Amino acid sequence: LIGWAAFTAGDLATAGEKLDEAARFVSGNDFLIQFHRARLAEARRDADTARERYYEALSLESAPPLQPLRDAAAAALAGLY
Repeated sequence: LIGWAAFTAGDLATAGEKLDEAARFVSGNDFLIQFHRARLAEARRDADTARERYYEALSLESAPPLQPLRDAAAAALAGLY
């Protein structure tokens, strides 16, 4: 939550630190964290990392209410090719 809040505030450095910390905490097994890390990589213009994070996110299960974000991840991934 702190990482995404930092991202939306434009603080990419803090966002990266907090999102990476959150990913370590859950061993990377959280769709929403991986999705946010992918968005961060895109904002940093790091297409390779963004693709990797979107693939990771899409490989994980998520609750049905997150389907719009899954669709957004799939569209963003397609746009990176």
